[in-house]
Amino acid sequence: MNAKAIDLLFLEVDMSESVKKSCGACDIAKLRLNAALEIARPVLAEAGYEVRVNHITVKTEEQARELDFVGSPTFRVADSEVVPQHVPNSEERLWSWGGKEFSDPPVGLFLDLILQSLRKDKTAAANQPTREIPSYLKEFLRMPEATSDSACDSCS
Repeated sequence: MNAKAIDLLFLEVDMSESVKKSCGACDIAKLRLNAALEIARPVLAEAGYEVRVNHITVKTEEQARELDFVGSPTFRVADSEVVPQHVPNSEERLWSWGGKEFSDPPVGLFLDLILQSLRKDKTAAANQPTREIPSYLKEFLRMPEATSDSACDSCS
């Protein structure tokens, strides 16, 4: 069976020219994302899904405009996006999730982002045509209630 791909896009600002070679907020977010993936991947694999993380380092303002990149780091899956709020005059970021704000993104925020893509996939599946009920089920369902109380050995 071919796995359905869940493409997660991870965008962050290029820090290669700065004194700091790494963004602390991006590093923490990356760790939390990896923790979420450790939890999600085995379960998603059982359901026929594979999460692929695509990393883009945004290097120019033009590239940021093209990608609609407004905060670092940004995480996108399907039509959903997680972007922190930058606290003015600081390097601090605030992550909103579940009606609360966090200074570091919780693992659940990333799990929720990934699961949102499944909800959209399920909505598409729900629009499938109604299937015909097999004749053996119709026969069982038409039985009088008195006999339907007895449990089926292979169904219980």
